[in-house]
Amino acid sequence: MLLAGTISSRRRAEVVTIEQDECGPPPWRPLRRVVTGDGGGWSSYASSDVGVRRRARWRGAVSRVIVVRARPELTIAPSGRRVDVLVRARVYFGGAGVELQVFRAAAWRTVATTRLVRLGAGGQFAQSSAEFGAPRGHGTYRVVLPNASAAPCYVGAASAPLKL
Repeated sequence: MLLAGTISSRRRAEVVTIEQDECGPPPWRPLRRVVTGDGGGWSSYASSDVGVRRRARWRGAVSRVIVVRARPELTIAPSGRRVDVLVRARVYFGGAGVELQVFRAAAWRTVATTRLVRLGAGGQFAQSSAEFGAPRGHGTYRVVLPNASAAPCYVGAASAPLKL
């Protein structure tokens, strides 16, 4: 994501601080500093794999807040007589509800629900997992982490479809 703006003085070589507020404490913190160019313009790339709020600060002035939404990564895989679910993100989702859905009659329908458990770290990501009993019947399935389960750091997500 490209963040960009112009300071009111339109002067070159002014320092603008990009600030970030991640999910939870501590609140606003400096993320990086950029220097204005001709006409007082500045730009900075800023990506995130967790929901954040960002703003720019120049002297005493603060820009409007930009909200960046992120989705956790969900995978679904058959494993014998069950379906395994893995959620990877920057935070654990232990206790959060997930839904197993099947695509029937041109719509996704929930066929089972369960709770995620904390699995442990996988590299730089926190991992949470769950399992469902083998679904009845063949079809196309997916797992959904609803918005309410993903909040406040993420928005809801769905796995890629899986044909069983």
